[in-house]
Amino acid sequence: MSRGILVPFDGSALAGRVVPYAQELAKACDADLVLAHVSAGEPEEVRRGALQRLAALRDRCAAEHLRVHMVVEEAAPATGITAVADRHDAGMVVMTTVGESGPSRWVLGSVAEQVVRRRRVPVLLMTPRALDAGTPARLYQGIIVPVDGSELSRQVYPVARTLAGHLGAPITFIQALEDALFSVFPDHMSRAEREELRAQIAQRILAGLQRRASEWAAAGLKAEAAIVSGPAAAALCDIVAARNAGGLAMVSHGRGGYGGQALGSTALAVLRRATVPVLLGAVPKQDPYLLGGSADRGPRVAS
Repeated sequence: MSRGILVPFDGSALAGRVVPYAQELAKACDADLVLAHVSAGEPEEVRRGALQRLAALRDRCAAEHLRVHMVVEEAAPATGITAVADRHDAGMVVMTTVGESGPSRWVLGSVAEQVVRRRRVPVLLMTPRALDAGTPARLYQGIIVPVDGSELSRQVYPVARTLAGHLGAPITFIQALEDALFSVFPDHMSRAEREELRAQIAQRILAGLQRRASEWAAAGLKAEAAIVSGPAAAALCDIVAARNAGGLAMVSHGRGGYGGQALGSTALAVLRRATVPVLLGAVPKQDPYLLGGSADRGPRVAS
């Protein structure tokens, strides 16, 4: 039995719009779909309407021959979502964010941010902008995997690899060469020397990414590597557009690299700009069977 894909549903039209993405992933990964309404102290009329809409979504998914479960959880939303994910052995949470403006700590909406902070499995986040910009079919177009040279950034590899294997989607490893990376050059170096050293560093970074891509290609995946210059968030979103990719898969945490406080400044900046789904990997432990399979029956592309 494949692990499930959990979709938290609050009754809103926005939350309902992520369900087709979860459906597409469930089909590709041969996974169960878990539709969950989690609330506490909700007015009965509001609750009744949300459950009616949730039941309609369940029936629509069942009509497409998906294994679908409807769950009602009485709990604070973030706590309840985490509990449902654990109880139903969910390998991924697919949910929308709330809004794209305001203080950075609220850019995801209070519930989505708490779920990501507590994440034990990957969370696929969809901003309203991303929902407006495409359809679930783009998931097959390719996945951009940002790397910053740290062990932490590589924590997303297992789930990105498994997801790409199920979807048959190409992977592109990307490292953004920000100015801070070269700030340690000695003051006495001339401009020409700095440029030469910068080019050497960039070439070494690219060679490392290409080795990783070659390893994944040898395992049957479509994989390549590239480097880009400039601030990470802008560069990553630009490369998504340039390569017509279907999503980003990254790790964000407060321990350096692309991390920062809570989600990390780069992850928040990417989410503000993103017109594609953004998959945030679980930290610190990853399970190579997150999206299907078990220790006895692995995913189509083992990690």
